[in-house]
Amino acid sequence: FYGCTSLEGPLDLPDGVTDLGEYCFRNCTDLNGVTLPANLRQIGGGAFLDCSSLTSINIPKTLENVQGSASVFEGTKLREVSFDEGVTIIPNRLFADCTELERISLPGTLVEIRSDAFARCTSLTNAVLPSGTTFVGSGAFSGCTALHWAYVPITIARTRKDVFTDCPDLTIISSERSMGAGYASAHDIPLRLLPTY
Repeated sequence: FYGCTSLEGPLDLPDGVTDLGEYCFRNCTDLNGVTLPANLRQIGGGAFLDCSSLTSINIPKTLENVQGSASVFEGTKLREVSFDEGVTIIPNRLFADCTELERISLPGTLVEIRSDAFARCTSLTNAVLPSGTTFVGSGAFSGCTALHWAYVPITIARTRKDVFTDCPDLTIISSERSMGAGYASAHDIPLRLLPTY
């Protein structure tokens, strides 16, 4: 479907599809809605690149991997994304360079946010990492220049040093003696400690 500029939506992809190839819907500029397959496991980089009418998407709980090096949704008009409860992984570069993305609602089942997942989402203003999240990959929120605050739960056991690089107005909200507090201290990021009871 690459370059099918008259393909409109909403497009309901069949649940039997488990893999969407790289650039498969690239430059489908009139595609204004898509329902991803309930059994989707892998999506190719650039799958929805420059689908400039696409404003929202829901991610199924089965998605585990992004194939290739391109951002999946770059050039779309995504403003908010949602996730099925049961999602445990947000793959590499899934929402990188979604410059109009303002809101994310992460599921309580989330365990890993992988490298560059939300990199350079320059309209994103806050991020709440669910309790139960244990790992945040390299550059996951790097270049999110409008990010004002991020809640980092005490369950985070591993992060990379550049998770929040180039987030100039960021305040981290976390607990004392947590990975979030340590990250804030190590990178001179303002920290708001949660009260302990």
